[in-house]
Amino acid sequence: MAAEPEQLLAQNDKCLSKQTLIVLREQLLTPGKATALFKRAYPQRFVGDAFMWECDGTVIVMNSNENQDMPQTFAMTFRDGLVRSLTGTIGVHQYLVGKIAKDGTSFWFQTNGEYPHRDVELSVGCALKPTCKIAPSSAAKELRWDEATKRLNLRLSME
Repeated sequence: MAAEPEQLLAQNDKCLSKQTLIVLREQLLTPGKATALFKRAYPQRFVGDAFMWECDGTVIVMNSNENQDMPQTFAMTFRDGLVRSLTGTIGVHQYLVGKIAKDGTSFWFQTNGEYPHRDVELSVGCALKPTCKIAPSSAAKELRWDEATKRLNLRLSME
């Protein structure tokens, strides 16, 4: 009887979802082939120097230069729903935390920072023109929809 090929999943593990990929060890021995497998499984969704994270609709962006007074850029893409991308600049000691609804029809986020005189600038790529509510309304220094690019441009006060 021929031996079973070695796999990344432990013996007797089963594919629990259609998204699980069982990879033979031989496919990882050539660096180029291994890189191609990982890039296909994990396409680049984040660009920039800020800390970015998205999992199951929870979105976090933070400036990672805690001891340097330097703003950082970020760009994130999302798969489906009203919000398709989020880009901007986040200052030192600033953060953005948000949640995309399970059905993709809404995106709630909060942003804050230690320095009230430093604004947060965001550009939100959308499938269609969103309905927007900013609280407090005085935080909206700029709220501009660009129909040609399908982007909502925001400049928010931290005061």
